[in-house]
Amino acid sequence: MSDVKLSAIAPMQNKVGAFLSNPVCKRVLIDYEVDLDLRNIIDNQKVLLVNLSKGIIGEDASSLLGAILLHSIGLAAFSRADILESERKPFFLYADEFQNFSTLSIVNLLSELRKFKLGVILC
Repeated sequence: MSDVKLSAIAPMQNKVGAFLSNPVCKRVLIDYEVDLDLRNIIDNQKVLLVNLSKGIIGEDASSLLGAILLHSIGLAAFSRADILESERKPFFLYADEFQNFSTLSIVNLLSELRKFKLGVILC
């Protein structure tokens, strides 16, 4: 690999490496034992509680995992396009400390979820 490519990749490898050195991030992103079926949770109106306390897992891990989870829930809601709108069951997402997980792509995603019967309560 050329020096230019290595110098471009190195900062990303450092950041990814830092997240994966966190045992919680590693367990959630790599070493998971059970898939989290967000679409099933939404369609069957189940409850999912996730504790992303900065004091327990750290600020960076909390922000990363929160952003990934919110984005994944949004994508799961979009996948409900295969159900007639009249047959979609409402589902509500409550996100406390939302500002810690917010990204521009998540804000844009959330603005379109109403038609998929996903209600969002942000605190």
